[in-house]
Amino acid sequence: MEMIESAALRLSDPSGAAEARRFAVGLARGLGWNDVDCGQVAIVATELATNLVRYARDGVMSMTAEKLAHGGRLSLVSVDRGPGMDVSRCVQDGYSTSGSRGTGLGAVSRLADTLDIVSAPEGSVLTASLCRPRGVLEGARVRFGACSIAKDGETVNGDAWDYRIVGGLVGVVVCDGLGHGPYAHEASARAVEAFRRKAWRTAEEAMTALDEDLKPTRGAAAAVAVIDPLVGKVRYCGVGNIAARIVAQGRVRHLMSHNGILGHASPRKTELEYELPPSGMLLLHTDGLQSRWRPHALDALESRDPALVAGVLYRDYARGNDDAAVVVAKRQ
Repeated sequence: MEMIESAALRLSDPSGAAEARRFAVGLARGLGWNDVDCGQVAIVATELATNLVRYARDGVMSMTAEKLAHGGRLSLVSVDRGPGMDVSRCVQDGYSTSGSRGTGLGAVSRLADTLDIVSAPEGSVLTASLCRPRGVLEGARVRFGACSIAKDGETVNGDAWDYRIVGGLVGVVVCDGLGHGPYAHEASARAVEAFRRKAWRTAEEAMTALDEDLKPTRGAAAAVAVIDPLVGKVRYCGVGNIAARIVAQGRVRHLMSHNGILGHASPRKTELEYELPPSGMLLLHTDGLQSRWRPHALDALESRDPALVAGVLYRDYARGNDDAAVVVAKRQ
């Protein structure tokens, strides 16, 4: 069964590199990876975190471990607020602006299965992923990427997400526990657990299961999308302030959510169907991001790694005063 676990941290001092390494290796251990694989994860996480601490402003790192039926993938997304870098030179061994050996991003590019980078004066986004066994995602009809960061000063994230494959359909949930802190985290965790555990075939059925399990909590906004990748359809059901859009072939489609709070007063939960063309992206995010980001912000990113797209949206549109979760599902 597909399942994701995640971690995130802000990096403001040299101790952050060790913390990032510890988080990343812990996620890799959770995937059942051996010492060699975990050692490679440690190098990748350390190098990305060290770059954030040494060269960047306001660095954050989001990590996602996908436990797949026949393996796993660990994705790391680093985001900063500048000053940017020369990507073509930084991935070459021997290039450094601080007098180091200059092998950091070169090592990452050799160890990671994928490395994708965008950089501008306003900030850089790097995403590196490792898969075991290699090629485990080859042939996947839908690929996911995410960037999820707690509000500054909070120790837990009140936003969460997950996905499942059920009978050839790919379901994804994004939830935002009301407020932030431990009680918000409890609500979003219960929503994800209901999504993982309960039987459902449609987005509306999944949302009904979430609504029932959230009654003992303060409640949450949430959305479920069920993708049929063979026919290119999305069945979507949302309650509250989860934003959802489909970006494909230069056009953007907004998906409609209902007002209300799951877990309280039985809000309306009606699903609607949308088209998802080949290479189209389904983007979902909590209100930790501004809702009115400009569609042309993604014009140059439709062919890039979904995790990179999520990181760029976080970099450019995070409000900075709330938890945030951005999830990108791309139909192959």
